Amino acid sequence: MQYLCNKHEITKFYPKIAEQRAMIDSATFYQHARPRIQRANETHPALGFPQYLGEVGASDADTTAKEAAQKAASAAIAEPLA
Repeated sequence: MQYLCNKHEITKFYPKIAEQRAMIDSATFYQHARPRIQRANETHPALGFPQYLGEVGASDADTTAKEAAQKAASAAIAEPLA
C-alpha cells in the first residue's frame, strides 16, 4: 500500500504529512502483527511468562483489576486507531 500510494501520489489514503502517515503506519503494522500478538497472548501465560504488550495477565492483581486494565488498554488504543 505504501509503495503504490507513494508511486502514484495517492494522498487520499496515505497523506504526505509525516504525523498522519505515522498513525496509518502504526495501525497497518499493528494489524500485520496481530496474529503474532494473539499467539503470544495464548502461549506466554502457559509458559510462565508475562503476557504480551504490557498486559497484566501474569501479575498478582486480582481478576477485577486485570479486567479493568484490559478494558482501559482497549479504550486507549481505540482512539488513535479511529
